[in-house]
Amino acid sequence: MALPITGPFTRTFNRPTPGIPTCSDYYYTQSKWKQAKPRDRPLGYQLRIGWCLARNVDNTSASTVFVYGDVDPQAGLIAYERFKSSISDRAEGAIFIAEREQALKMMTERCQSLYQFVRHLKRGNIAEAGKALKVAPPKGVSVQKHWASNYLEFHFGWAPMIADIGSAIDVLQSPIKNTRARGSGKVVPPEVHVPPPANFNSGYRALYSRSVRYGADVKVNNPNLWLANQLGFINPLTVAWELVPFSFVVDWFLPVGAFLSQGTDTLGLTLINPYTTAKQEAVVNTYWKGYPYTSTVRYLAMNRSLSILQPAFAPRPAKMWGWRRAAAALSLLIQQFGR
Repeated sequence: MALPITGPFTRTFNRPTPGIPTCSDYYYTQSKWKQAKPRDRPLGYQLRIGWCLARNVDNTSASTVFVYGDVDPQAGLIAYERFKSSISDRAEGAIFIAEREQALKMMTERCQSLYQFVRHLKRGNIAEAGKALKVAPPKGVSVQKHWASNYLEFHFGWAPMIADIGSAIDVLQSPIKNTRARGSGKVVPPEVHVPPPANFNSGYRALYSRSVRYGADVKVNNPNLWLANQLGFINPLTVAWELVPFSFVVDWFLPVGAFLSQGTDTLGLTLINPYTTAKQEAVVNTYWKGYPYTSTVRYLAMNRSLSILQPAFAPRPAKMWGWRRAAAALSLLIQQFGR
């Protein structure tokens, strides 16, 4: 049972700039929730910090909002695709089925051994019966005795096998264990430059960094529905899109396929304790046209929400092509010119 969660607890600190009362050299505000031990789930969290690294009269305040704790579409897209891949790896992989496969294999082997044991024992083949159980025949066993009496003499050999079969059945009928899925993404956009509109006005240059992280415990509550979804039977739009010629080339730049699949990404699964953590950072250099005033202020904002906030539709982050993508593009060109 979940232990009590309390909050939010909010703290705010503001340090005014000497000589500029409306300006801050340092600003800090935090809101968080608390849970008694053991802490077994993510909690909501908000944080915003600004601190001045250098200043020459300029009045840009550390409390100015240059960053937000929102999910950046491009960083969110990277994180969400990795999160989905992490879910698929775990839902389809050995982490879910290995224990069941092992249990089924063990139960099959034990049943086969018991079958061979009874078969040899009924024929009076004591030595082979012992080999089937991987034990030495007890002293009380003999060909003259009825096979049922011999069966009981072998009790300490077959009893552990029965126990193993019972354990295997317990594993097979127990719920599939939950596992954790994670995915993170980060983008660093080009520098933003807003020049001064006129003399004796200010402008700024800003370098941003934006990241998103998704996480949840995954429970398979309907394996058949999950499998049908993975095979494309649930959402035919994703299959139709893949059949469009060169649709995968479009997906290099616009995540159409990912957008079409968002509504059915977790069918057959239950996401337990989901969360989305979004973080943005910026270093802002302010300067004035006609004055020597400057400042450099660093900002950070972070927000953790207790749900999976899917990213908005946006172009994929611009980046240098890897050799695989370049090779695919070259192959497409050769294919087209070869027709």
